[in-house]
Amino acid sequence: MQVRNLMKVPVVSIEPGRSVREAAQLMQDNVIGSVVVQEGGRPVGIMTERDVLRAVAEGRDVEQTSVNDLMTKNLVGAGPNWDVVVAASVMTAHRIRHLVVQEEDRVIGVLSLRDVLSTFLPEQVHDQA
Repeated sequence: MQVRNLMKVPVVSIEPGRSVREAAQLMQDNVIGSVVVQEGGRPVGIMTERDVLRAVAEGRDVEQTSVNDLMTKNLVGAGPNWDVVVAASVMTAHRIRHLVVQEEDRVIGVLSLRDVLSTFLPEQVHDQA
């Protein structure tokens, strides 16, 4: 199975100058674990629920802390035609839960570990959704 068959679209994104609270709200509203950080239509990072948790644990003011302060700037991407096993291997190697799916420098989706697991354990993943 290819990444394009599992990735989430449309991509939920946020600008780097927005607050961590706004990023968390987007994740909650869309029932997702990450938002792609884009500036001028270009991906510059990713903010995940782990980043939000870290902000809270560090006692940061999530209203005043910007996404840019906590986002992961070194994006790990995937191609839409990748096999899902290859994507899972990349996630494991980088110890991450989300891959930004790009085609010609354009973000077209996000693949989460949950999406990957749905291929291998469909009943268990869908029963808990």
